[in-house]
Amino acid sequence: YDDGFLYVQAHRHLFVFNPDGHVDVVDPAGIIYATLVQDHCLYVSTSNGLYLYSGKRLHILRGSSALAGQTVAAMVPYDDHSFLIATDFSGVFLYDGNSVTPFRTDADAFIRRNQLYSLAVSEDYIAFGTVLQGAVVTDKKGRQPVFIGHEQGLQNNTVLSLNFDSDQNLWLGLDQGV
Repeated sequence: YDDGFLYVQAHRHLFVFNPDGHVDVVDPAGIIYATLVQDHCLYVSTSNGLYLYSGKRLHILRGSSALAGQTVAAMVPYDDHSFLIATDFSGVFLYDGNSVTPFRTDADAFIRRNQLYSLAVSEDYIAFGTVLQGAVVTDKKGRQPVFIGHEQGLQNNTVLSLNFDSDQNLWLGLDQGV
């Protein structure tokens, strides 16, 4: 929800509910993997690339050619004007409004090997959820990794969603529990 607009992501369509009650249906001609609203802009990741929604159309995101052929699993705000882009097997990238650059972490090998699926950023930390081996939490610069998996008490290692609450506690949504 942003400025009276409600955005609803489905598997193959994006629905934009306008303040006047009109609904725009956007067909990206591919699968929608992730969406993000930041700075009153809607970003859409599809099987055909990364886009900015503007003027009732999807426009290829400037500087996103570094992600060609990648599957974007998640996008989350990193700071006031940039966001992180999580790819399934190619690591994490930072979009600063002009270009997409690799966001290097001390957990890159783990992230790439275990299929990154979810991402969350707090004031001080970044959490990366994988399909195969749980999650890893780093400081905001991607250093000092702490690994969380079945051996540390998770019910299973498939982390489908992550969220930091207002007290900086990390919540993990697993394919079989929380």
